[in-house]
Amino acid sequence: MPPSVPTVHAVAPQTRAEAPESVAEGGGWATLAGAQDADTCALWLDVADWSPWRRRATALLDAAERARVERMRRPADREMLTIAYAAHRLLLASCLGRAPEAVPLTRDARGCPRVPGTAWHTSLSHADGAVAIAASRVGPVGIDLETRARAGLMPELAERICSPAELRRYAAMGPEALLALWVRKEAVLKACGWGLGVEMSGIEVPDGASCVLPRDGRRVHVAMLPVGAAHVAALASPGPDGIRHVPWWRP
Repeated sequence: MPPSVPTVHAVAPQTRAEAPESVAEGGGWATLAGAQDADTCALWLDVADWSPWRRRATALLDAAERARVERMRRPADREMLTIAYAAHRLLLASCLGRAPEAVPLTRDARGCPRVPGTAWHTSLSHADGAVAIAASRVGPVGIDLETRARAGLMPELAERICSPAELRRYAAMGPEALLALWVRKEAVLKACGWGLGVEMSGIEVPDGASCVLPRDGRRVHVAMLPVGAAHVAALASPGPDGIRHVPWWRP
């Protein structure tokens, strides 16, 4: 891995077999090379790749994270959340140059992850056996991941998702296009920390371009991520440059 991080505008989809990153090393956890040099990091992983390390992953969680895991009814959901939280700490540890247990990862009143006392912003998403995480030291960041199977639900939500202009454009594009628009808007709302308090139909979010946030006039760049056939994901970040993509991060 080179010591400097190139500017990345887009990356081609990678299979799990091609993904080069490794985080587990001997009896401990290795850091993610290049994380401290990047303005923004975005990674995604398959929970199944991490399942053998679940017990070690649990040891990284704080009391609040463990309590949220225990509230999950299904074992598969508990496993996914455990691995999501552990991987989140591992990424931030790499960004901050700290041990995972020492990362000051908290949640605000809306449940959005925060890293107080640092310059880093972060976002986490998980769905149906996959996890996506983003971190940025140059401004707010948001990431959203959904299973592609949700596309069938999108037409009935079109008026909630789309602005009037988008509704006219997307009417002929089908549910896959609506799902992609959904994840882009979710990523933007996460970056802004607005959550469910803002209607999706009130913002327009093109792919691969910046959009103006109506409440404060800031711009964020929004792009789809190549997460494979089973999922759809998008990243909202301060800009298109200096992004470190890590496809299918594995132990």
